[in-house]
Amino acid sequence: MAEPELFGIGITTIANLGVAIGTGALAYYTYKSVRASEEQVKLARNTIEKPRILEKIHETLNGIKGEMLQDLRNIQRVEIIWCEGIQQENIRGMPLTFPFPQKNDYHLGIRRIFSGPEFIPTDQFSQSIDRIDENLKKRNDTYLAINQELSHLENNIKTDEFDKRIEHLLSKATTLSLKQRNDAPPESYTIYRNNSQEGTITKIQFHSIITSMLIETVLKPLDQNDYRVACLGYGSLTRDLLPLLDESIRNQPIRDADAIKGRILELLEILKKLDELIIADIESMKGVYREKYTLTEKELDPYRGMW
Repeated sequence: MAEPELFGIGITTIANLGVAIGTGALAYYTYKSVRASEEQVKLARNTIEKPRILEKIHETLNGIKGEMLQDLRNIQRVEIIWCEGIQQENIRGMPLTFPFPQKNDYHLGIRRIFSGPEFIPTDQFSQSIDRIDENLKKRNDTYLAINQELSHLENNIKTDEFDKRIEHLLSKATTLSLKQRNDAPPESYTIYRNNSQEGTITKIQFHSIITSMLIETVLKPLDQNDYRVACLGYGSLTRDLLPLLDESIRNQPIRDADAIKGRILELLEILKKLDELIIADIESMKGVYREKYTLTEKELDPYRGMW
């Protein structure tokens, strides 16, 4: 018996075709439902992760970037701070501050901070964070090398002629004098200005201030800005003695000062290139975060333009 036909097509064929279309439609609907469900899950996960990601961006990536930018400004001005003892505690961790503050790890091992959702498994992200990690280590080594050169300079300043240099400086400071009084603590000076007592300072502190100013004067002529005065302490001493330091160095040259300065300037160029590379890779990492979490520029860097 012949199979019934509809429009010349067998009923069985039509039925099979209908099943196929229905199956395809169901599969498409299922696919769309699964995709929609996956997108919802992804959106929910990103919403949960976003505050944690932004915290890492702001506290770590933007924090390091800010330090690199400050580094670059100081490098351009050759703005190196050398201060020992108690004064350094007030500025520990600031860029170009020496002696090298050992308590600051200078962000070594940054890769371990980015784990879990903070780590995005893409080549761009992985390569960027690896380069940041490596360049931060090189930056640390460069800081240590600069510190070593400055230590050489310090040792060359603190020779047998150091006391004579201080005597010469004080003899040129017409309104300032330091005296050791019998009723004052041992190893301390009483400070007089225009024959009026102004305060006391220990011999160690005074020598540290003079050494710091001499080291920095070798690198560039010093100004009397408030930041430097605050770093060194004893503002009146700083203001009176700074103008006399260039003459002191000319009259009593510091051994190997020019050679040491040359090596420091070369190291600062290395440091500049490392800082620029680190900043570029930080921006690359933030770009990956921007795409994954649909972040705005304001969310990525709420203080942009204020660095």
